[in-house]
Amino acid sequence: PVYVPFHETQVKSAIGNKGTFSLDKKDILLSKGQKSSGLTESTLRQSISDAFGPKAAERLIGNVIVPIADQSQLPAHVIPLAREGDTIYGFYDPQTDKTYAVLSNLSPDMVRGFVLHELGVHAGFERMLGPEKYASVLRRLDILHGFGNKAVRAARVEAEKNAASPDQIPQEQIAYLVQNHPKLSLVQ
Repeated sequence: PVYVPFHETQVKSAIGNKGTFSLDKKDILLSKGQKSSGLTESTLRQSISDAFGPKAAERLIGNVIVPIADQSQLPAHVIPLAREGDTIYGFYDPQTDKTYAVLSNLSPDMVRGFVLHELGVHAGFERMLGPEKYASVLRRLDILHGFGNKAVRAARVEAEKNAASPDQIPQEQIAYLVQNHPKLSLVQ
């Protein structure tokens, strides 16, 4: 079927939306439906178990991933990095070498991407590869971006939008690529 909007307020995006909806606003980044009602520690554990296995969930929760109820429980040194109105799903804190999961902002279907993004990239990717191979991955991303690779370009747009500072953009680009396209050959 083909759908033809008659008013610009009828066009909404399926990606990058903020979890709210309005027929009065032209912003396509607003979506119909409720914002995530969040997770409990037990649903986080189950979602990690479903994605990576029960042993991984057991090792990660509490040791590597620290669940916090909501953004009000962010560590004090992290608060200045958040912009006004940011919804923080999780973050890797290099000061503590822990990854925090903001339970109120996550849903079960987001957990696999969250773990790949925060643990797979921010907590360990450069350490795992070493500086030389990591720099090589960044160069490959730049080449793919230059050739117009849609997944790489979308990851860069998301990274530029969400990075707290410009120097975080390359790592955020990898993180969003891994989170949103885990089966891409470059990612595997």
